[in-house]
Amino acid sequence: MPKLHYSWLVLLFFAFVIFMIAITFGRSRMFLALISLYAAAFLENHFIYFNQLRGLLKNWPEFWVHIGLFLFLYVIIFGILNRSVLKHRLTLKESAVFTAGLAALLEIGFLASIIFSYLPASVITTLPPQIIKYFDTKTAQFWWAVVPLIVLIFMKKKKELHSD
Repeated sequence: MPKLHYSWLVLLFFAFVIFMIAITFGRSRMFLALISLYAAAFLENHFIYFNQLRGLLKNWPEFWVHIGLFLFLYVIIFGILNRSVLKHRLTLKESAVFTAGLAALLEIGFLASIIFSYLPASVITTLPPQIIKYFDTKTAQFWWAVVPLIVLIFMKKKKELHSD
């Protein structure tokens, strides 16, 4: 086997994960998961009881408390949205499989950029510079947050044909 750098293996693994998420979740849930990411990032950043939570989890590093709170809020919000009327109102079930894959890619990238923002510098410096460049810089975090919105603007749901 030719010399295969570990970053290619990681890239292939994430491509496989993105594909599996797109297939498993479906287009509607991918859209709800994306909305959940925005809401969880906002709520975690504005969580007024963080100091009390930090006091309860004093043995945990602060970045783990942030990541844990974010992921907890994400799961709760996704669960609520998945059972709400929004699931049927915001459906993308008629869009192409490519759309689901693109939504999965954008969701994973946005999720990674959010989690990277919580990591301390000591952890970030151990990562390959290419990963830092695409997920941890302010510019990268901005674009991971904005591009899904831009893509959603251009996503169209096919209209059903009505026979009158």
